[in-house]
Amino acid sequence: MRSGTIIERGLAGGLAVAAAWGLSAAAGQPSWAGAGSSAPLVAEIAPAGLLAPRTGGGRPREPEVLASAAAAARVLDAATLQRVTAEVDFAQRQLLLFAWSGSGQDRMTFQVVPIDGRPTIVFQYRPGRTRDLRRHVMLYAAPPHLGWKVELALDR
Repeated sequence: MRSGTIIERGLAGGLAVAAAWGLSAAAGQPSWAGAGSSAPLVAEIAPAGLLAPRTGGGRPREPEVLASAAAAARVLDAATLQRVTAEVDFAQRQLLLFAWSGSGQDRMTFQVVPIDGRPTIVFQYRPGRTRDLRRHVMLYAAPPHLGWKVELALDR
């Protein structure tokens, strides 16, 4: 995991990068599956009904990488696992599971940007300002060949 400042690119730069990678644009985001596909490069698994995983603690800047259904079965409950395995093909994607407790205003966003000429998922964790303690669980599916990093975003 690398840290540093986020590389900001405009829409034109992002489309140029997608064209250079041979990826198609669908719904404003490059497709990981090739031309004609509507599957996004990185997809957030809908949080509705996603239960807290069986992991100890958790930090927003240290996701758990779940590269197989067996790895997902170790941390997700049966109902969530069934839902996730119906949506994710582990031969083509891995899961990045973020689970932590923090402010109710904590936010996690992401974008795919070129770093060193390669597509990289940059997650931005924005801590909230309130003192209410809430459980956060976020799950993302992405191709395993993509690099990723998590950055702390303190700008408001």
